[in-house]
Amino acid sequence: MGDVDHWQDDGRLMLRSMMIGELADLLDTPTQDFEMYPAGEDPFVIRRPDEELWSPVKFYELADGSPYMHAGFRASPKR
Repeated sequence: MGDVDHWQDDGRLMLRSMMIGELADLLDTPTQDFEMYPAGEDPFVIRRPDEELWSPVKFYELADGSPYMHAGFRASPKR
């Protein structure tokens, strides 16, 4: 299980991925920070340092107006 957060740092858009619980215990780095870059059809992309592929990051609202962020394979409500 994990959590995702985003913020601005000196003009850069940042995303933090935080694994918690038993999954975090299995990882060397349970928390990772990424800079988000603007991209064509997707609002933003991120890339892990050890990977060539970029992952999309989208911000959107559900039909009831609840704000969400979708990063990689995970959709997270805005807190």
